[in-house]
Amino acid sequence: FTVKVLKNTTSLSWEPVTGASGYRLYRENNIIFDTPDITVFSDLDLEFDKDYTYGICSYDQDGDDGPRDEILITTHEKVLETSMNAIADLEKISLNWEKSKLRVEHKYRVYRDSELLTEVVDTSFSDIVPAGKFYCYTITIVDKYGTESPNSNAECQKVLVNFPRM
Repeated sequence: FTVKVLKNTTSLSWEPVTGASGYRLYRENNIIFDTPDITVFSDLDLEFDKDYTYGICSYDQDGDDGPRDEILITTHEKVLETSMNAIADLEKISLNWEKSKLRVEHKYRVYRDSELLTEVVDTSFSDIVPAGKFYCYTITIVDKYGTESPNSNAECQKVLVNFPRM
């Protein structure tokens, strides 16, 4: 009996049992799936960051349950977007954003003009770009499972052209 968790979805599978007339899958002691022969099930749209107890048993031709195997899982935290700001000077565009509240390991993806520029673990980044052109940036958060948040707000800035020297 195995369970894989991705975001707020679980994928469960089990080995067929010789002589079984079917299988019952339980979540929190309530039957959520009853089948004569299928050995996989996906439980969708669960709550994020919540514990669930699953149980699986086979049953005989009279419908009597055999022993139940149970497993406790926790769905992943929801990866929420962050908010960011950008400031330009004569050399670079500096980005700063709010730290994610995720408890699991995570990193930040910096996008410039909708293209992935880099991944960082800090909450700031400086981009040295040519003067006189606007660049637009967004930030996403990626948790250790590879789940990426929605985009942050977009911030567009340009490095100013320096004044002439006398």
